[in-house]
Amino acid sequence: MILKGIDVLFSNVIKLSHAIFQQVVKPGDVIVDATCGNGKDALFLAQLLQGKGRLVVYDIQQEALDRAKNHFENHLLIEERRIIEMKLCSHEYIQEEGAKLFHYNLGYLPNGDKQITTCRASTIASIQKALELVSPSGVVSIVCYPGHEEGAEELLCVDQLAVNLDPSKWEVCTHYSVNRKKAPRLFLFRKRQD
Repeated sequence: MILKGIDVLFSNVIKLSHAIFQQVVKPGDVIVDATCGNGKDALFLAQLLQGKGRLVVYDIQQEALDRAKNHFENHLLIEERRIIEMKLCSHEYIQEEGAKLFHYNLGYLPNGDKQITTCRASTIASIQKALELVSPSGVVSIVCYPGHEEGAEELLCVDQLAVNLDPSKWEVCTHYSVNRKKAPRLFLFRKRQD
């Protein structure tokens, strides 16, 4: 289902981020999913790239990459799969200079070990690196989940980073449901063109 108009604003942050990806990602772009998880965001991004460009996915858990690979094999065409590079390592090791989009869906692997989560130190290090690597007019998108202790700390750190970005170089916005306690929150950082 494709959401349009005001419905996008009242959808969950994942659907909203996907609507934004549709505006940002074009075939031929380099895209980074810094926290692959089950691969649902990467699947959507691969379909947007239409077998052209490059999609690099990172995760620290082999289980996540295996689930994602299975998901890709079941839902993507061969040409869409061949542009995906999977890296078993922390997102703080991203290195894709000039990528059009860096996407983070923080927290823990759905239906996985909830003790293994993204952590504020490596997340902030990775986001700071993404801000250096992203192309002019490129986007860094981050979905935070404050419903668990590390996620709440991560949200505070991402928010602090966001409010301190130079407005002459960055456009920054956030979206969340203000009347839902501990609602997931989407941050978007867009690099201004020189």
